[in-house]
Amino acid sequence: MLDEEPAIKDKQVHLYQCDHLGTPTALTNQNGGIEWSVELDAWGEILSKRSTRAIYQSISLQGQHYDLESDLRYNRHRYYKAAIQRYASQDPIGLTGGINTYAFANDNPIIVIDPKGLAYFAYRPLSGLPWLGAASNNPIDNYFNTSLSHEQLFFEDGAAPSNIGFFGDSTLQTETNPQGYRRTPGSYNDCVIRKAASNIKISKYKLFGNNCQTWADNVRDEYERLMKNPDTLKECGLL
Repeated sequence: MLDEEPAIKDKQVHLYQCDHLGTPTALTNQNGGIEWSVELDAWGEILSKRSTRAIYQSISLQGQHYDLESDLRYNRHRYYKAAIQRYASQDPIGLTGGINTYAFANDNPIIVIDPKGLAYFAYRPLSGLPWLGAASNNPIDNYFNTSLSHEQLFFEDGAAPSNIGFFGDSTLQTETNPQGYRRTPGSYNDCVIRKAASNIKISKYKLFGNNCQTWADNVRDEYERLMKNPDTLKECGLL
């Protein structure tokens, strides 16, 4: 028989307050009072920290957990060190994605996040429109590729292009200053998904049936196919 879970005295609930990228900046109690807060530079280095009680909060930049003993942030696939603005361990795909295997967030941490150190897709509002809540991102519209948002693929291997997507003029484009993006679930090996994106044939853009979300779906399907191909896995250093 399993022992009962021990009772916790003075159990308290705290709410996270985060910045525009999802980085925790404060913890508030149930009355709205700030009991822990931190000021970070763009790369996650702690500039100042205050706490009204003994609170240990280990979440750092997106997807990272701070390890007190090593002073490193665990990022699932590797470790990040804010003081040097780089990963302390190499990209898991090695040199196949580019020569800079330690770069974080394409050296642009103010508007770009790197929660896993791998490629990802993200949505932003359509040009001239605000974010429309569920209308911009919901399971039903996502399935039919009818969400009122633009979907873009972002790479985290330090190579060019840093992002790519399908646009209304029937071309693939890179955004030089991407803003307002909201990451979607899932992460992808940079080397394999670059190959997948290059394999997709481009045809005339259609608002319904062949838009940016259709292209993203095709890339994901091709990625799954390539992940079962031993030759691709060898080329990308996964075998």
